[in-house]
Amino acid sequence: MVNQMFRLQFVTLLILTLIFSHPFVILAQQNSAEIQAKRDAETDANTDVNSLIWAGVGFTAPFLGCLGCIVGAQLAADANGTISGSGDRLTGLGTGISNACGVVFLGGSIGFMFGSSMSMIPVYYYPISPPAVRLLGKTPEYVQIYTSNYTTNAKKNRVEAASVGACIGTGSLLLLMLYSLVAEN
Repeated sequence: MVNQMFRLQFVTLLILTLIFSHPFVILAQQNSAEIQAKRDAETDANTDVNSLIWAGVGFTAPFLGCLGCIVGAQLAADANGTISGSGDRLTGLGTGISNACGVVFLGGSIGFMFGSSMSMIPVYYYPISPPAVRLLGKTPEYVQIYTSNYTTNAKKNRVEAASVGACIGTGSLLLLMLYSLVAEN
């Protein structure tokens, strides 16, 4: 009798354990698949993004900004009626030298912002998608997680590379400007 009671309790406990542990096993399997998709996406995004190209795109930002500054300042000076570089008329349509310099500075600033932002637009808006071959035979959940993480990581890598390139370009531009000032003296 005691032996039967023990068997009944053991079987009941075993059945309850199997019933309640099954959802946790499935959840653990889903979490491991999600983790694997994220890991695969991050690894692939790191290898697929050509950091040198995106650093080159970022490198052009300060130079295009300077070009925009020159064009913007010239357009503002012409719109204000000043003759750039001749020095014979500094007042133009404005109320004096300070007004003319302010308009030229404003035009140059707007030109710089426009020029530097033009080179950074591809960094944010160039389409990113993982190669379809990597997703063949995968579950829809894996594809969704992989694609989302791949896009996020690839964009992050591009922005980081372009930022490094922009810093190097700015430093190069400042050194070039410093050299031109020193060479004049």
